[in-house]
Amino acid sequence: MSASYYENFKSVFGYQSSNVVEDKKRKVDGVLTVLEKAMEGLQETTKKAQMTYHPGKVDNAEEYKSMRERFAKVETLDLEPNDAYAAYDAIEKQANAARATVFALHEADKRIVDIKKMAPEAIDEMVENIEIDMMLGAPGGLNGDEERGALIAAVKVRYDIDELAGDLPHDVLLRFYHVLSLVPKNHTKDNPKLKVIKRSSMSDTSLYYQDGSGTIAINGGEVGGGPFGSSREKYSDGAGTELKLDRFDAHTLHEVGHSVDDACGFMALHSKKTDFGGWASSSYAEAVDVGVKRVKGKFSAIAPVALTRLLQQSMSQKTFDQAIEDWKRQSANMGRVDRETLLADAAVQAADAIIRETKESNTLPLNTVALTIFTDAFSIAKLIPLSRLRGPQLEVIKAFVSLMKGNFRRSAELADEMEAAAAALRDETALRTAWDELSAWGKAITKELWWAGPSKIAEMSFGGRVYQGDGSKWWSYDIGARGAMVKDYQFRSPSEWFAEVYAVEMLGNLSDGHPCKRLIRGLDSTKKLTE
Repeated sequence: MSASYYENFKSVFGYQSSNVVEDKKRKVDGVLTVLEKAMEGLQETTKKAQMTYHPGKVDNAEEYKSMRERFAKVETLDLEPNDAYAAYDAIEKQANAARATVFALHEADKRIVDIKKMAPEAIDEMVENIEIDMMLGAPGGLNGDEERGALIAAVKVRYDIDELAGDLPHDVLLRFYHVLSLVPKNHTKDNPKLKVIKRSSMSDTSLYYQDGSGTIAINGGEVGGGPFGSSREKYSDGAGTELKLDRFDAHTLHEVGHSVDDACGFMALHSKKTDFGGWASSSYAEAVDVGVKRVKGKFSAIAPVALTRLLQQSMSQKTFDQAIEDWKRQSANMGRVDRETLLADAAVQAADAIIRETKESNTLPLNTVALTIFTDAFSIAKLIPLSRLRGPQLEVIKAFVSLMKGNFRRSAELADEMEAAAAALRDETALRTAWDELSAWGKAITKELWWAGPSKIAEMSFGGRVYQGDGSKWWSYDIGARGAMVKDYQFRSPSEWFAEVYAVEMLGNLSDGHPCKRLIRGLDSTKKLTE
């Protein structure tokens, strides 16, 4: 048996050799080159979308890598031949699918001038005829690429979309065409914040880009995939009746909702009202303060500053033992600095560092050296006349005194608080009990609390409000607003609150009593709302 025959024989039975893998690699490189060449003339957004690898798996770490990046990486992974072959094969299939869409995009460019001359009703009829031909399996007047090109052009013209990109087979284009028809005309065709639609076959989070480009990315899975599979992603009509919404449709209308909200400023105007969530911008500092207030009655023997420290340490991913160890180390250095040492070079350097830190962060540094210099700076002229200072020392001390003049009383308070916090270390058992409760709060409000369920959210609320972090942003909202909830996810932020309600309303399922019922369809995306 010849070597080449032997190689082919092995591949037939699923055993790929190094030679077969090399052949596959060369072939995929060629397919990618053809794809890149075919994209000449397309917009940069479209090119990037067509080169993006979408495996359709949420747990794939490479899900949004460029196919070229992924192709280059395969060789560096030192995979077994079978695995390497499978990796190249997956890229090849995606590249071929992308190339087919690119041909359709070029076809759309050819047809768009003629379609722009058609009346809206005539475009609807053309799309309907293509859909009928598909359902009957009968050949129409156009071939596959021409049909897809016509559908792309139809979506662009009918809804004034500048770009369509990504995975765009016939059924997806038809679904976009029909779903976009469900909303008022000025939410699509006249909407300056809806200009680009990118789509992948992934069942993942869809996106609205807050960069002014008017881009939505739809990762709603396959068309016809049916309702959401996750038990936590349940919809209701806002009055308690459960709904079964199609994932693809809901994703698309949710992101359109974001664009409408961005265009007209609905939540910017209404978000603080109880009927619309009672939202308020919050902060890390406020969340820590609220967390301490929730428990300080139960742990009255522990100084609030000590509770604050525990919560901050837990929210910075420290363990209890790590937090206590750091605390003890700092407390050991809390001895007051003698006034006579304030003019030593080390003290001057410390003062200089504190000045810089305070100016940069606009907050008072909470450390022993800062507090000591802070409280004693006013006495320095009495102990040692400033006239004895020269050059940099004089300038630093004068600047420090000037900087701290308005904060003398607060510095003394902080010193007392630090001493109280140090005293708390004498009872580690009490601290551990407080830690358990504080860290539970800190973990809940920073780990997507909106998915936690009504009982957990109620448990973590305080004063009728729910506080939570969303990445770098912090929000609080009125817990009573959950009575008109359409989906847990809407309580992630004001913009998500609106987008979820918008999708339910545009699919015709929002309850008559919902506060948005008579407002959403009357929004004009060409105008910003005012009081």
